[in-house]
Amino acid sequence: MGHQVEASIAPRLYDKAMENGSGGRYVAQEGKGLTTEWIRSLFERGEEPWVRAEEARTLGMPVGGCFAGTVYLGADGRLWNWDVFNQHHLGAVIRREEVRFRGESLDEIRGANYVRPPEPFSPFALGFWVESHQGRRTLDSEGGWDSIRFLGRYPIGTVVYESSDLEVRLDAFSPFVPLRIEDSSFPAVVMAFRVRNRSREENEIQVACEFENPCLLYSRRDHPEARVESEYYTEATHCGVRHFSHPDSLRDLPDFGTFVATYTGAPPALFLPLRDRNAIAVPRRLAPGEEAEMRFVVAWHFPNCSIPGMEGRRRWYASRWSDARELADDLISRLPELESLTRKWVDVWYDRSTLPWYVLQRTFASLSTLATNTCYRFEDGRYWFWEGVGCCPGTCTHVWGYAQGIARVFPEVEATLREQVDFGLSFHDDTGAIDYRGEFDRTVAHDGQCNCILRVYREHTMQRDGAFLRRLYPRVKKAMQYLMREDADGDGLLEGRQYNTLDTDWYGPMAWISSLYLAALRACGQMATEVGDAEFAEACAQRISAGSRSMVERLFNGEYFIHEPDPDHPEANASGEGCLADQLFGESYLRQLCLSRVVPEGETRMALRSIFRYNYAPDVGPYREQMQEVKGGRWYAMPGEGGLLLCTFPRGGAERATGEGPTAWAAQYFNEVWTGIEYQVASHMIAEGMAEEGLTILKTVHERYSPSKRNPYNEIECSDHYGRALAAFGVYVSLIGMRHHGPSGELAFHPALSGEQRFAFVAADGWGIATVGEGGSAELEYVYRVESP
Repeated sequence: MGHQVEASIAPRLYDKAMENGSGGRYVAQEGKGLTTEWIRSLFERGEEPWVRAEEARTLGMPVGGCFAGTVYLGADGRLWNWDVFNQHHLGAVIRREEVRFRGESLDEIRGANYVRPPEPFSPFALGFWVESHQGRRTLDSEGGWDSIRFLGRYPIGTVVYESSDLEVRLDAFSPFVPLRIEDSSFPAVVMAFRVRNRSREENEIQVACEFENPCLLYSRRDHPEARVESEYYTEATHCGVRHFSHPDSLRDLPDFGTFVATYTGAPPALFLPLRDRNAIAVPRRLAPGEEAEMRFVVAWHFPNCSIPGMEGRRRWYASRWSDARELADDLISRLPELESLTRKWVDVWYDRSTLPWYVLQRTFASLSTLATNTCYRFEDGRYWFWEGVGCCPGTCTHVWGYAQGIARVFPEVEATLREQVDFGLSFHDDTGAIDYRGEFDRTVAHDGQCNCILRVYREHTMQRDGAFLRRLYPRVKKAMQYLMREDADGDGLLEGRQYNTLDTDWYGPMAWISSLYLAALRACGQMATEVGDAEFAEACAQRISAGSRSMVERLFNGEYFIHEPDPDHPEANASGEGCLADQLFGESYLRQLCLSRVVPEGETRMALRSIFRYNYAPDVGPYREQMQEVKGGRWYAMPGEGGLLLCTFPRGGAERATGEGPTAWAAQYFNEVWTGIEYQVASHMIAEGMAEEGLTILKTVHERYSPSKRNPYNEIECSDHYGRALAAFGVYVSLIGMRHHGPSGELAFHPALSGEQRFAFVAADGWGIATVGEGGSAELEYVYRVESP
């Protein structure tokens, strides 16, 4: 399927919903109402998506390093939301006003920052300005510029300022090099300016960084003995100001540390001590049409984490650098290499690709979550993630089981999580059970248990040899046997207690969890084959054979796959005859891993068509208004916005979905829209040859997160910068049809779109750009290769 079918899609996808016993009352929308022009735009490359700063007031691209806290770049070039001082709180910002919607007071879990996105603010002063013969102008929306525009190509944010005499271009970033996570984890922002004299006469300019001392920013008021000081320093290649705090008795406070701002060029540069702040100014004399480049580095070192339940932990960067000056010196000494690699990655991902701009932006934007306070790395090297900023601790196995981006860009991170956490501190060697929140909840989430097995195989394929799998396989086998014991009758379906990402225990066979169970069997069988455990590989194959039959014979209703609730557990929530968006999550995962099916192709495609028909709504408002049987739901898609609903009830049964027990509240999730599930379904549709449907879902998400509406880098579900949203990269994997097995050296592509395609790839041994011709022939250009150990 490709461009040739664009004109014929409307009658096939948007036909009237099938008649059923409920009269179609709870069908998401009978006619989708999408235009042929909009459908055509799904496949078009499009223009570079520059936005005007005044139309993107709430945009905030995380531009600090991975695991280093949160710093946003605004569309006007200001740095805001400086959340690097370890002030534990819920959500991306500390809210100062109440958010209400339809009579309900919302917190960050209930979507406050989706309904009313926060606007730029900073807890201390830090900014840049330029001075010319027309006077001094701040490099932000208050500087009186004729125009300011922004281009987001994460990890680089570009801002262009224009006036009659000057054009200033800013590229803001922290080094970001796929396959090199430590070199992508500097607690620093590089602000690279290029200034051009547009006037007809010589222009003397200065570009400056002006800033307050932020050390002990929050603790000063409670500690009168606190002192903060500044010192200037000059090196051969750079100069700067170092801020520090004392006395040493306060060193365990979360905002005790050091902060540096530097100019990275050779002198001259001017130090400008002001009344309550400092400034570094760089003068230049520019002839008409002449350009000059100036780079500043802002770095911080506040290592003391303040995570409830993880007291005494320090950030990873404390193990590498003693203070902000040392890390800034290190970064500046390596900046030519790291900036070059960062720009090369941006070039191959965005500029040289033939894929649509919205696809490239949306499938990569969620990688910025690594540069927020959702994601931590501790001093001992352990990775530790919230589900979203400040919400739901412990790198939970079910939410993070959806994520695909980290595993494909920084595979070392996911491999370490599997080895140190899921099959390390969370693993029970006597039973094979995996605690789904590490130290924070010592119980099994069944979808998470399956996801952990699947992810071990995924991580194995992103290694250069089989050592990782050989180390983990004995424990992976035990984890699989744990699930097989729960399938006591051997029919390939799980039927007992099944705790899951919808935050409750479900009972009875359901396609969603059982498809994950069968997928885990498939992956475990493949791993068994690779390590030479033929007996267990055969046991997995036999259980898959039984489960594939049971899925169709027992759970397929002719349109889609369902859940058979256990009548002995009326307290439990149940999707029942509802059309659950996640019903084939396991089969979707196998498409990411390029493993054989566990659900037949015909029934799979029919179920996916039903999910699109019944769950995708270009406007979720009417469905939310008419749904009375299932109460509530958070607003992660507003009335007037499109989305994929978690579960609809085209054949009735909504009145039986809410259980009678204390967790009945969680049935509200059925009415919600979660980007991670949207991406999971979209990636599966594309992998099954339904590119138009999958891209329709993807672009609908992209339009919800338009910078004119809210921050496109903050996908929200139960708090900000939510981990499940990293499923977006799975859409990209399906579009390029990537098939990779690092240990065997296999790397192939079968793009989902027709015509010659060019796109970035990341493999175990390096990254670059692939060109696939009409006939399927592929040319690989490696831009970066991993050095041999």
